[in-house]
Amino acid sequence: MSRAAEWIPPAKVMRLVIVLVTVLVAIALVGLWWGGANAAVASVLGAVSVLILALKQPPWWHTVVLGLVTAAGASAATVVAGSSWGLGLVVAATVLATTPLVLRHGAIVSSTPVVVALAGMEASSIGPAAAAAGIIAAALLMVLAVALLRLSIPLPPAQERAVLLAYVGILALGSGLAVGVVTALGISHGYWVVIALTAVLVPVAGETTSKARGRIAGTVAGAIIASGLALVLPGAFAAVVAALSLLLGIAWTVMGSQARGAGLTAVAIVLLSSAGAAAEAWEVAGERALLTLAGGVFAAVLGLAFARFDRREEALEADRE
Repeated sequence: MSRAAEWIPPAKVMRLVIVLVTVLVAIALVGLWWGGANAAVASVLGAVSVLILALKQPPWWHTVVLGLVTAAGASAATVVAGSSWGLGLVVAATVLATTPLVLRHGAIVSSTPVVVALAGMEASSIGPAAAAAGIIAAALLMVLAVALLRLSIPLPPAQERAVLLAYVGILALGSGLAVGVVTALGISHGYWVVIALTAVLVPVAGETTSKARGRIAGTVAGAIIASGLALVLPGAFAAVVAALSLLLGIAWTVMGSQARGAGLTAVAIVLLSSAGAAAEAWEVAGERALLTLAGGVFAAVLGLAFARFDRREEALEADRE
């Protein structure tokens, strides 16, 4: 059993996930009503970017600051979207700007490079002003929703300062480099590399490689299963299966089961992306599997350096005791 499952009751996780999904859907609808599809995208990105920190219930302004930093990064990403390495630098700089919050609250910024990368790679048409406004508004709505609904989840305590500094540095370097490479190569949906990278690269010694194996295996299996389902399920049933898979995938991920969480999330993404087209379903399945594999391998390589640093810190701490 994973450490997460030991301290988070599954029933509580499912209730929390259902409420959070409902809140995210409501925020998306508000964004859609306010400014159309682009505003809805920015709103969801903003809500997701502050979710983990909001659930730790810190002083409210800490979460707002994280939202502002993410909004600034996403806004800049839409401006430099035409420059592969410019976008990579923006992603890396945004991650580095979160360092004070990471030192205070731990690894609560894993979604930050994903949000900024998505803004520059898939949603640059939003424009800098709309991207910033949507993310800030959604961040405020998420803070308000978490406070009013009294949502919280127990999270592991923050690691040592040196470990967290190393984590931020490696996350900035890795995500910035990944964004620059996939953008320069013109790889479609290259943000999946960043998603895999940030999910696998965690500031805990010895966990990076195991999480990479679990996420890669789960993603490939889920993509294959979803491709088969897309061939036989009518559109309405496929949408229901996708929604249920996403819900369960988030729950398993929160409870620490990377393989199950990744597999179910892959099922949801492939079904939604295929939109009833069999050829596209197979294309999306293979593409996501390969990109996730690349992101996971890259994260594992970076994690070797991080794990060595972490072990050295543990040895120094033992010597001091």
